[in-house]
Formats: sequence, C-alpha cells, structure tokens
Amino acid sequence: GCWSYLGRTGNRQQISLKSQGCLFTDIVQHEVLHALGFHHEHVRSDRDDHVEINFDNIQPGMEHNFQLSPTNNLGTP
Repeated sequence: GCWSYLGRTGNRQQISLKSQGCLFTDIVQHEVLHALGFHHEHVRSDRDDHVEINFDNIQPGMEHNFQLSPTNNLGTP
C-alpha cells in the first residue's frame, strides 16, 4: 500500500509505494511529507484555526483518528 512512517525513524526512512495506485504525484507528495514529519491537517495542533470537524459524522470508535497532535507546523497554514 501507500504509507510512510511519520518523521525519521532510525537510519532509514521507509516509504511504501508498492501498489500501482500509489504512483500518482499527489500520493507520492503525501507520503514524502509524512516522511518529513508532517501530520494530516485534521490532527495538527492548529487544526481548529483552519478546519471544522463535524464530530457527528465520525463513525463510533473512530474518534481517536481526530485527536490533536502536539505538532510544530513550521509556520505553514
């Protein structure tokens, strides 16, 4: 599948683009940003300044996917 660990982990940074559907520019950019340490917009520490989450639409048991992370956003919106 398409994935990367978040930020540097050890001596190597692994990015998986093994599926044919991963070889699109936006997917590659997405995984490289994860490798560089960027989080998804919906968990950034400044999320509520930029995104409105409708918590009523979150499936029961999936709320943990929307918990804020203590991120350094490097001045990016």
